[in-house]
Amino acid sequence: MATGAAVGRPSRRNDVIRAGMELFATGTPDEIPVADIARSAGVTTAALYYHFKSKEQILLEGFRAFGTRLVERFATELGDPTTSPATALGPAIARLVVWLDDCDPDATVFFVSSVAAHHEVEEARRTTRHQLVPILGAAAARANADLSPAQSLIVGASVLGVYETAVTSWIERDEIYRGLGRRGFLAEIEHLVERMLRGG
Repeated sequence: MATGAAVGRPSRRNDVIRAGMELFATGTPDEIPVADIARSAGVTTAALYYHFKSKEQILLEGFRAFGTRLVERFATELGDPTTSPATALGPAIARLVVWLDDCDPDATVFFVSSVAAHHEVEEARRTTRHQLVPILGAAAARANADLSPAQSLIVGASVLGVYETAVTSWIERDEIYRGLGRRGFLAEIEHLVERMLRGG
């Protein structure tokens, strides 16, 4: 029988989410037993199930919390569109990639191990994307005054696609990342985003 504390206090609930995210970063959610999450959080499996109907609920809560942090960080990094001068978008996107080093394991779960894990997770991912595109579009419009509002949003969506692809390479340290090295990889992100802004 599993041993551990009850999960009723909010801090214990957060402990379960934190333990779940740490484990979900090591493999797909289907591969992680609920008992392992409970053990890692220091609670009983029964107590975990009392507060979470499934490990998918744990994943979803952790996923949404990181999505909120991600949107807030983009808004902070790219500035308030009504008051901030144009931010150099390429370097800003590179900084947002590096920021993810401070967000592991949440970033790994969000961008790598949870892909296609559950329909509610994918809906949360779409919601986050829908929040990020206008932020990126506004930054693109400030960086290139020749862009129409529609073009700015298209550039914003395209930059988000570059970001998500780059982040996967960054987190996995794949052959593209290894081939370019850290500095070269970030320089390529900056260069590609700046080219997208100029329409070239």
